[in-house]
Amino acid sequence: MLLFVLLSILAYVIVDLSETRILVPILFYAGIFTILPLAIHGSYRYRMSRISWRGIRFGYRGDRNELIQNFFKWIFFTIITIGNYGPWMTINLRKYLLGNVRFVMLFLLSYYGFHSIVLLVSNSVDS
Repeated sequence: MLLFVLLSILAYVIVDLSETRILVPILFYAGIFTILPLAIHGSYRYRMSRISWRGIRFGYRGDRNELIQNFFKWIFFTIITIGNYGPWMTINLRKYLLGNVRFVMLFLLSYYGFHSIVLLVSNSVDS
């Protein structure tokens, strides 16, 4: 998606259109990235409150502000490293979400991701 944004900005600069046409895609993607962590948080809270196993409900106890801070920090690292941090961002996001899932208030779910496997898979899918 980052590549698409950069290509659309480059196309507008090469064609030399007005500044308003350059700002529209930038503001559009900024709006999407602003709403995205809120949507992730809300959807996880909803889904975990509706899931049960043998009559015992799951729950999501993540902090919205912490998720927003981490999400934008990870997006920043991904942009700075030209997408190379993307697999780590995916692993960190999944680890945060699953780390805040509760099951009967006794068990915390944990997630151990393998960054190199995700990196290899994402590189093979891109090419």
